[in-house]
Amino acid sequence: MSRAFPRAQTGLPRPQDALPLAGSRAVWWREMAAGEARRAPDAQERAAFSAAPAEICGLTLDRPRIMGILNVTPDSFSDGGRHFAHEDAVARARSMAAEADILDIGGESTRPGAREVPVAEEIARTAPVIRAIREAGIGTPISIDTRKAAVAAAALDAGADMVNDVTALRFDPEMAALVAERDVPVCLMHSVADARIARRGLARGGAGGAYPAGARHGRDATGPRAVVGAGGTGRRSGPWGVICSEPTGCGALPTPIR
Repeated sequence: MSRAFPRAQTGLPRPQDALPLAGSRAVWWREMAAGEARRAPDAQERAAFSAAPAEICGLTLDRPRIMGILNVTPDSFSDGGRHFAHEDAVARARSMAAEADILDIGGESTRPGAREVPVAEEIARTAPVIRAIREAGIGTPISIDTRKAAVAAAALDAGADMVNDVTALRFDPEMAALVAERDVPVCLMHSVADARIARRGLARGGAGGAYPAGARHGRDATGPRAVVGAGGTGRRSGPWGVICSEPTGCGALPTPIR
């Protein structure tokens, strides 16, 4: 039997019995959907799916939030090398902070084929920049984009507010315990492979090539397992701060998973 979920809508006019979806100002719902079947929600579902989520880094999520990406890397696919120097990174952070709600700072490229950055090097790229941003008086929330617990810990010590893990806690077994111990929000990003696997997939024929062994784990399995892993430490006492995200390019393979 298919699980039922709220049937999200944004159209106007908005019916009088419409409910806000997760506290949203723009998205509403009034019925549950399971495949083609529709039914009215029960009282528990009305309460669970209409309630606003907990704030993240002091930001309410009743409207879309903008995250500004700052790559302090020489090889990222978007802005690699442009903000590698600390003073350039701080200047860019100040510019983005005028419009962005969160600054996301990363020191390891996730583009297909990128080399793995040693922990010490990744810390040297990110922690000083985060500290310099804070010393410059920029108070915008900062997320550290890393899959390594030691890098995340150094970034949090330098002034970061949350962790953005492209592997959804699957790369470093210490990451879940770290975010729980520090009581910080975590973004669980979806990826089907690391950059090296994605590179091998391209080398084996691109869109028509075969995937390396172990690279065919589907999205339906990855997301729930990661959320369970984030909650499995038993250490968080406050509201859950787990965000799920499905990016493109971050360890993505060249064709859809089948």
